[in-house]
Amino acid sequence: LTPEEIEPILLRMAYAECELPLDRKKIAKVAMSMGNYEQGQDKSLLLTQGLESDPVEITPELLAKEFPAYDGTEPDGLPMLIEGFMPKGVGFFGSLSGTGKTWCGLSIAKALTSGMPLWGVFPVQRKSAVLYLVPEASDASFKLRLGKMRITQDKNLFRYRTITQGITRPLSDPMTVAMIQQLGATHDVLVIVDTAVRFFRGGDENAAKENNLVQDSDMLRSIGANVLFLHHSPKATKDAAEL
Repeated sequence: LTPEEIEPILLRMAYAECELPLDRKKIAKVAMSMGNYEQGQDKSLLLTQGLESDPVEITPELLAKEFPAYDGTEPDGLPMLIEGFMPKGVGFFGSLSGTGKTWCGLSIAKALTSGMPLWGVFPVQRKSAVLYLVPEASDASFKLRLGKMRITQDKNLFRYRTITQGITRPLSDPMTVAMIQQLGATHDVLVIVDTAVRFFRGGDENAAKENNLVQDSDMLRSIGANVLFLHHSPKATKDAAEL
C-alpha cells in the first residue's frame, strides 16, 4: 500500500485501540515511514535478520511489551462473533466435498447479518457484516442458495464474489481489502473463504513455504476482519476413521 492508503487504516485502528486524543501528525509520519519499504518487504523480517537500517533499541520495557508475563488475571470471556460457537479471529472448517460446507457457511452468514441465533441455538449478540468469497460458484448457482437462505439484501451487511465477477482476487488484493474496510466502517466483518484452496498462490498447497493463507489472514486480522476458511478434505480420506 502507499502512504496515502496506509494512513486511514492506521487512523481507524488508532481510534479503535488507543487513548484519545490522537496526534494525527505522528500517525501520518508512521504511514510515510512505511512507504519507504519496497512492496512486499517485511520490516519484521529485516529486524530479525539484523538488516534494519534504523534498528530498534531492545529495552526491558520493550521486551515486557512484546513478551508479557502472566499477571494472574482472567479475561471476562473470549470475544465472540457467535456465542458458544465462533470466537473472533481465524477459523477453519474441513470436510469432504458435497457434505454441506457452503450451506454451513451461509447459515453463519445468515445468523451474523440478521442477528438471529445460529440454527436457533447459538446467540448472536450483535450483527456483523459478511464478505463471502466463493470462486467455485457462478452468480446463478450462488444466488439460488442466497434466495433459499433469505440472506439480507443490505449492501452494508452482505457482499459476495463468484467466478461471474472475474478471476479470483487474492485475500490481500487492494480491491478485497477496500471492500472489507468499507464493510468494517459500521460493523465487525467476517470473510468466508469458500474454498481455501482457491486462494493458494503457491504450486504445492501443502508446502509451508508456499502457503500464503497464514500471511493473508494475518493481514486481514490487522485491519480488523475475521476469517473463516472452508476446505475440501482430500478424497483419499473418505474411508478414514478421522479426516
